[in-house]
Amino acid sequence: INVFGYGKQTLAQDDEFESRYWKSMASYLSSDSSLADDPLFSKEAMREYMKKCPRTYLNLCTPQRFIMQRRQFERVVGTERVDVIVKRNYRWHSREDTEQNYALLSIATHNHSTQVTLENFAAYMASKSMDIEFLYLDSLEEEEGHVDIMSVLLKDSSQMSDSDWEEIRTDIERIKWVDMPALEAYNSPRAGPLTLQQAEILSALCHMLHGQLNSGSWSITLDQMLNTAYEAYLEISKAIAELFECRFDPVNTMPEEKQREAVYTIRERIANVVDEKMRAQLGKMLDVVADAKKTNLYIPERRGLGISVNPKNLETKQMTGGTPFGVFFMHGRRCNM
Repeated sequence: INVFGYGKQTLAQDDEFESRYWKSMASYLSSDSSLADDPLFSKEAMREYMKKCPRTYLNLCTPQRFIMQRRQFERVVGTERVDVIVKRNYRWHSREDTEQNYALLSIATHNHSTQVTLENFAAYMASKSMDIEFLYLDSLEEEEGHVDIMSVLLKDSSQMSDSDWEEIRTDIERIKWVDMPALEAYNSPRAGPLTLQQAEILSALCHMLHGQLNSGSWSITLDQMLNTAYEAYLEISKAIAELFECRFDPVNTMPEEKQREAVYTIRERIANVVDEKMRAQLGKMLDVVADAKKTNLYIPERRGLGISVNPKNLETKQMTGGTPFGVFFMHGRRCNM
């Protein structure tokens, strides 16, 4: 994506509030009784908020979109959250004469790099083969930095279900916290069948086991391990990630008998891997997943991926003092603990 900067955006001035912005907004607010008692939309609160907004944003934003994004601003300001709203069958003002259905993505994030936000979002959309019709990005000033609000218009295919859009929504909220190897693998055409969550699981397993697999006579780089997981033996790696998901799915947890069957089937496939290092890596990944005790995989708004690991799966010859009672591994953006 090409981003052209035109300097600092001009903010709305206080003397423009009455003459340009409040009149049309007040008319809309009065037509919706649910907004009448909301302190966010009192006249004085609106005046203070609009001082943070660029003129171009206020000039182009419809009352409906403004109110939706005003609430998003409140949810993310002072936090590290990313808030995403999907509106299907959205009627864009310049596209009302077409039969095409559109979806609006509204994305708000606080004090995150604007360039990185755009790059990650564009790469994600490309991996989904989705074309961006319009994209408006506005930075709203506030005391502790800025809030970026992105409005994106996309074609809404009839083949897309609500669950497909929900996956997109949750992925975009997660992108900020996903480590680059997982994000790059997900965006790569070679890793087509992987979901973003599965790419993150495989990245965590590779980073977790890298030290152990290098503790003996072998020398194996992290890049080699990631290549094994994401390219050379992608189908086996995906099966391992799916097993991890199914074991801890809070809604449809895989029965223990099915778990044992899945482990046995994957282990048979690993036994046919010719390269000894790759075979050992995939076997270790499967051991960790099969013996994992707990995870935060399905916790809403998690920042990283945490796994309670069986300590025996991380033992090395250099370890002294006995096996620890438990090991917790955390994997996130530029972070492994």
